[in-house]
Amino acid sequence: ISYVFQENSGKHIATNRAIQLADGYFFLVLDSDDELAENLTHTLKYSWSCINSTDKSSTHILLANCYDYDKRSLIGRQLTSKEYFLPNQNGLSFVLSNNLDYDICGIVKVEFAQQFLFPEDPKVQFIPEAYIWNDMYNKSKLLLIGTVGKIVHYQNDGFTKNIINSYIKHADGRFIYFSHNINSHQKTMLKYAPKRFLKDIVQLGRMSMNGNIPIIS
Repeated sequence: ISYVFQENSGKHIATNRAIQLADGYFFLVLDSDDELAENLTHTLKYSWSCINSTDKSSTHILLANCYDYDKRSLIGRQLTSKEYFLPNQNGLSFVLSNNLDYDICGIVKVEFAQQFLFPEDPKVQFIPEAYIWNDMYNKSKLLLIGTVGKIVHYQNDGFTKNIINSYIKHADGRFIYFSHNINSHQKTMLKYAPKRFLKDIVQLGRMSMNGNIPIIS
């Protein structure tokens, strides 16, 4: 285990450091209130070994379900009823068309992840994880794993349970995310999730007002 300390600059910058320093094959973020599912590493190894070399070259992201410990239930729907499944679709198209906007256990190739980092501004303490995940989804196919990947224990002071306050406190980081998402993935969103695209435009306006940030500078 390698332990690396840095001054608290927000989770997104901590994630950048971890991705840059990672030297394994796959990368997975475990928050302090997350728990790795018991047999995930075995399932991951098995599922990956079952796909051919052509699929391996175009598939950089594996997705498994998250399990809410307090509610004793999966978060969202079961991704696949099979041991593993390769959708014949671009990752972002699949995520948007299936409304996968809830917590999912994402596992990504290290070398691939290192191409997608968060912008770093010392004044910005939080940028949603979807900033880099949508970019990665857009450049990869997906391997869905039919098992739980992470068990989450949501804390009362965590981001998930304080999402509304976060939209006010971290309006600057969310403005960066919505602006980037709208500009980078407009065509895909309009095709597969037009309502979400319009919602992101509204949210961009809200973050502009919350953070007193001009939309056009």
